[in-house]
Amino acid sequence: MSVTLHPFDAFPEQPPKKTLSVLRYGKAAALRRTSSRVPLFCQQADAGSQATGRRARATLARLRKVNEQLLQTTLLAQRGQRQAELALSRQTQLMGVVAHELRNPLMTLCTTATLLPRVASDKVARLLEIIERQTGRMSRVIGDLLDVSRMNTGKLRLEFDDVDIADVVEDSLISCRHSMAQHAQTLHLELPSPPGSMRADAVRLTQILSNLLGNASKYTPAGGQITLVVKRTAHAVVFSVKDNGIGISPRALLEVFDPFVQEQHAVKFNGVGLGLGLAVVRELAEAHGGRAEASSAGVGLGSCFVVTIPILDGRR
Repeated sequence: MSVTLHPFDAFPEQPPKKTLSVLRYGKAAALRRTSSRVPLFCQQADAGSQATGRRARATLARLRKVNEQLLQTTLLAQRGQRQAELALSRQTQLMGVVAHELRNPLMTLCTTATLLPRVASDKVARLLEIIERQTGRMSRVIGDLLDVSRMNTGKLRLEFDDVDIADVVEDSLISCRHSMAQHAQTLHLELPSPPGSMRADAVRLTQILSNLLGNASKYTPAGGQITLVVKRTAHAVVFSVKDNGIGISPRALLEVFDPFVQEQHAVKFNGVGLGLGLAVVRELAEAHGGRAEASSAGVGLGSCFVVTIPILDGRR
């Protein structure tokens, strides 16, 4: 039996070939070319977005830096304003304290001068003593103010010479004896034997000890004890003034030598003074090439001030 196969039945797994017209072939080629260019366009778009992101991040970083600078400038301006307000407040308080310190002795002088022509001759000496004490107080206030001004302007000058230590101690006690006697305070004095001499400015060295002793007497209760010890070492002379007075708090120790600074409990105990005495002590000690130090166990436990002046071999 013979079977005749159709051409499509002979190879059913192979579809017949299709023939594209010229128009459809051109469209297909164009589609292939377009599809081959799509990745390049995507790459360019990605690169553009990355550059835009980098520029945005750089702009954000610059803005953040500018904001930080503005914040720092604002904080500095606020700090400067607070410091200026504090300085103005201190200056106002200082003017009030200076006026108080000068007015009280001036009023006493005016009253004493009024009484002089009308008192008996045996009481004139007493009135003259009052006048001398009050003028001395005014002179100390004005002298401290002038010294601080000279220190701030660099005009403080020392005249070095050979000075006897015992004479300096004796001169420094002159201005303090009345206050100590008035408050029944006891002074213990320890000097090396012999005291010897040193090169220093005698007037300024006396001023250092006077300020330390006067400060100890001012802040020591009636009946208290004050000790002045002078020691010589191979390279320096050490002056130590110790008392059993109201003491100094740990916080106040950090600024006890700063001008116009007085601790609150010290003001309540004795409101007299400008807070310049210890500042002058430190400046004069450093002008001699030495140093001033303060220590205290706390409020109510007394205090100790130590001034170390080096022994100079030659002239300054």
